[in-house]
Amino acid sequence: MTTDGIMPIRAKLNRASLHADDFASKWTEFSRQGIYSFNMKLDSDPPHALHFWWRVRDRTADEEEQIAAFGLIYGDILSNLRGALDYLAWQLVLAAGEQPTDRTSFPCVNRANPPHQPYT
Repeated sequence: MTTDGIMPIRAKLNRASLHADDFASKWTEFSRQGIYSFNMKLDSDPPHALHFWWRVRDRTADEEEQIAAFGLIYGDILSNLRGALDYLAWQLVLAAGEQPTDRTSFPCVNRANPPHQPYT
């Protein structure tokens, strides 16, 4: 594997890292607005189960937009990580002395199961 072949992998990982940092920063700021609160309670009787629950207050339209943006940022992270895996698969085929094809990619799904069907 040449250094040139690793560059796209590193670029995708770096981009994913930038998106992850952006997500963490925005989430930290968002969570400080007090939209969510977290509670817990420990049962006094055995088996002493610990119960957790979230409370969510009504959100403004601006807050709803911020929540929607989190999904987009997270999607960008996953897309870049998936791209890095595809570049890696390509380079591994080359390193094995073979020629990659348009089907060379990192497998993420079980093609034996139709879409939207549970895996068994």
